[in-house]
Amino acid sequence: MTGIILHQYKVLLISGNVIAVNRQCFTWDDIGGNTTLFNTMVSGNSDTVDGRAIYNASTGFFIIDHSSIFGNTALDGGAILNTGTISINNSTISGNLAIYGGSISNFDGTVTIKNSTLSGNKVRGGMSNISAAGGAIYGRGGYIGIVDSIVSVNSATGFKGGTGVGGAIALNGGDAIIRNSTISANKATSGTGASGFGGAIDTFGTSLLVENSTISGNSAIGGSNKNGHGGGFFNGGFTKILNSTISGNQSIPGKGGYGYGGGVTNQHYLTIENSTITGNSATEGGGI
Repeated sequence: MTGIILHQYKVLLISGNVIAVNRQCFTWDDIGGNTTLFNTMVSGNSDTVDGRAIYNASTGFFIIDHSSIFGNTALDGGAILNTGTISINNSTISGNLAIYGGSISNFDGTVTIKNSTLSGNKVRGGMSNISAAGGAIYGRGGYIGIVDSIVSVNSATGFKGGTGVGGAIALNGGDAIIRNSTISANKATSGTGASGFGGAIDTFGTSLLVENSTISGNSAIGGSNKNGHGGGFFNGGFTKILNSTISGNQSIPGKGGYGYGGGVTNQHYLTIENSTITGNSATEGGGI
């Protein structure tokens, strides 16, 4: 069952509703349109291919305001797959499940998140793809901005020999900003024989600014005979951290492995200014 499919230049406002138990809830298709969800709950939607609760196509403009999106399932973007422009304000996205992007997957689109909470979302590898990335958010290209928000208690878990990448956020290319936000208590856990990367955040080729934010209590956990890399943050891109705190993160090895960079593991370009790195732990490089 499909909830709402919109074509051409349509404008839709939905307010004060509960939208539940569809195969796919919203689709902006072809030339896109404008949608606003206000004071609305979206839950229990699922798709095994391209569905999730919300799919916003490349020319779509989607606003989510004072709403709750929870308990949805898909392969990419448990709640939202975005290739257009989406703004999430004063909302909660929680308890969604996928292989990539437990709550949101962004492919070359623009995502802005303000005054919102992303919590309890999960990505788990399965038989079709044993690795999993981005417990809350997975980005491939495009732009993601997180401001005045909380991203907590999300997880990325590899299946058998699969890798868990980015317990909260996994970014591959593109640009991102995290400002005045807290990223906490997230986990990236790998299966047997694989390493875990970025308990909170993992980047590859991404230009990222973290400012006035806290990254705390996150864990990167390796499988048997493998390593944990970057309990708080694994940097494979171009990252600047300003006026921020990285604390209480752990890089935990599997039996026979090593934990590297309890706070941060850096493999590319990293600048840290006016920040505090404290109370992190690893086998090697407790802080960095």
